[in-house]
Amino acid sequence: PDLAVRPPVTPEPTPTAIVVADPGPFATRGPQPAILAAGIELARAARQSDLRVRLGCGDQYGRTLGVACPGLIDAPPEPEGVLQDLLECKQVVILCHGSVVDVDAAALSLLDRSGAPALLELRRISELPHRLAGSTIVLLACQAGSAGPWIHRAGGFPGMLLACGARRVIAPLWPVFCDAAEQVGHAALREFGADGCLPTALMQLVDSTRVDATDPRRWSRFHSLRAFVVWDG
Repeated sequence: PDLAVRPPVTPEPTPTAIVVADPGPFATRGPQPAILAAGIELARAARQSDLRVRLGCGDQYGRTLGVACPGLIDAPPEPEGVLQDLLECKQVVILCHGSVVDVDAAALSLLDRSGAPALLELRRISELPHRLAGSTIVLLACQAGSAGPWIHRAGGFPGMLLACGARRVIAPLWPVFCDAAEQVGHAALREFGADGCLPTALMQLVDSTRVDATDPRRWSRFHSLRAFVVWDG
């Protein structure tokens, strides 16, 4: 063959991780808890071919939940597993409760194998220096975007993730409702799949909701969407 002509190279799939931790309790009957239901919908709508999904609700996780979900792995949304996802995946979406008593002591509220709360603390992220190169991380957790009072640098999760090499972090500054967090998650996964512009998509999402902001019933969603901020490294 002519060595001057190189065959086209097909890029390898970029792993995308979705992590969902719902404290539950899990019930086999009745409606699913809000966070779990939102996480399942995010996974089902994802267009990524290489998808890794961690689902946990109360003391149930993975296949024991009995839900049909693409990319579902039989592992709980525990801190060690999520740290592994952060290292191995270029795009990570985490839907859970946030714990931000102080910016420098922020944590994500995950679950261990028994269903007990397990915090992924900010200090654990600091153990991954320069190992998140080029990743985009979406934190759908209340106040996970709190970055401290400094204008010249971000603290909290955004600052730490960027310092560890992340290309982009999206997270809310204040408490948000689950339905708004789910909307942001869908927007992020769509843009991942289309290699689009996530900041523009989020702006359009807020603007589309602004029209309905005069309706008291929809104000909470608009207020929640406005909480999400994009940090670029």
